[in-house]
Amino acid sequence: MPKTPYVIPCADDCPVKSDLEGIFSKIDENALDPRILCIIHKSVENFPKFSDSKARNLGFSALFDFCVNLGYIYGLQKEQEFRGGVYCENKVVFPFVKICPVCSAQKKEVVFLEKGSKKPESAVIGKIGEATLTGILDAYFNYLGNGFRAFLIRDTAEKKVDLVITDFKVVCLGEIKAKPLVSYPLCLELSELNEKKHQLVDVKSNDVTRSYLFIPHINEYFDLGKTTDNDWPFGAALKIVSDKKNVAKIITAWQQIFDEYAKTDDDAAFNWIRFLAFGGGAYKKNNIDDSKNRPGLDRTDDIKKGTYQVLRYGANYAIKCKEGNVKCVLVGNTYGETHRAYFEDIIKIRWTIDGTKTYNLFDAVIGLTDNRFNDEYLKKHLKM
Repeated sequence: MPKTPYVIPCADDCPVKSDLEGIFSKIDENALDPRILCIIHKSVENFPKFSDSKARNLGFSALFDFCVNLGYIYGLQKEQEFRGGVYCENKVVFPFVKICPVCSAQKKEVVFLEKGSKKPESAVIGKIGEATLTGILDAYFNYLGNGFRAFLIRDTAEKKVDLVITDFKVVCLGEIKAKPLVSYPLCLELSELNEKKHQLVDVKSNDVTRSYLFIPHINEYFDLGKTTDNDWPFGAALKIVSDKKNVAKIITAWQQIFDEYAKTDDDAAFNWIRFLAFGGGAYKKNNIDDSKNRPGLDRTDDIKKGTYQVLRYGANYAIKCKEGNVKCVLVGNTYGETHRAYFEDIIKIRWTIDGTKTYNLFDAVIGLTDNRFNDEYLKKHLKM
């Protein structure tokens, strides 16, 4: 059972009240690592003053990536060892796309790596992404003071929805598509190591003198401490975001990649930093990262699957609620930035089951980098 008291905003005779009670009973308030939750709260506390709502939304999307990045890095250490790192310039780096971050930063161009990409498995990506995005949204609602909460639904065979967003006056049933735009490489320093450039190497944790989160395009190394520390890398990361200047730097660096990523084929030639992002595709016939890894809602297959799920929520729950208090939302950490036309074709669609009353296909699409609302209550009260 969830720890937070909740109220189902339906009368006792509402046909979906028992269904909603079943969903709420599966809320998982422990899905997100509490150390990441602390990093989210400290980061938000030290956010810069944003110029407008767009900049604020990008800040929260950048924070999602930073937190997921830490989860990916944490997963690289297995049984006190880091396997399959790339040796370069007296360092061992673990990139998540097929780019040597050290060489690319020096040359200001893409330096392709045939081997060495350390992206986690799909199941891990999904689990970390869903829990982190729910935590980010909950922190965002608190930041806005809009009275809404975001709750992840426990992953079981009977799972019917991904998350619930509610102010206990309305209930939004949400489908999540959460994958980061970018995850920066882990960089390890060692007391002794001499290998061929770009050779793959395994490293014992005890041999690491220092570890860093490396942001290549601004040539910034954030100190993550020793990999043998009990709270590695989260303790050091908390110290990083306790400095307002670091938080601003993380957001600005992320936005530089986002701005390049969001360019279309009709725009000017891509800057090399675009290929630090997931799903960047090929550069000079070398596949840096497959387009199926595009972030958030920016993949057509995910839009298709998400659209069906939202329609299903509408048919199974929303239209049966006597008070009309059940809403259906599609949620991601980024909007369909390179597939805007794909979304625009369907974003305003209304549907009917009996030929008389119509319903929104999407009451809202919450993508952080862009948020679209068809439901007036959500538009007014979420304030995103």
